[in-house]
Amino acid sequence: MLPKVKKNACFQTLTVERSTKEDQGIYECTVEDHARNRQSKSEFIRIMEEAESYLRIYFEGYQTMDYTIGQDDGKKIQWVVQIQAHPQPTVEW
Repeated sequence: MLPKVKKNACFQTLTVERSTKEDQGIYECTVEDHARNRQSKSEFIRIMEEAESYLRIYFEGYQTMDYTIGQDDGKKIQWVVQIQAHPQPTVEW
């Protein structure tokens, strides 16, 4: 019997109070574990004026969702997308 592996997750947040256009740019988060393994993720952060509009839709997973009909008929299928927009968008399925 294999031992149970406990996965640890944590969430960290970088907050820039009273941000301005000068705060726009590339931000990087670097994580190092006890064995000195390092991973980094960088992201361009765009600072927008209140009157500017934007729309981003993204989801985790594959571009194509496959479902096989069979013994699990009636199984609930969900496609979850995250939408970030200003102003509030209209969403249709």
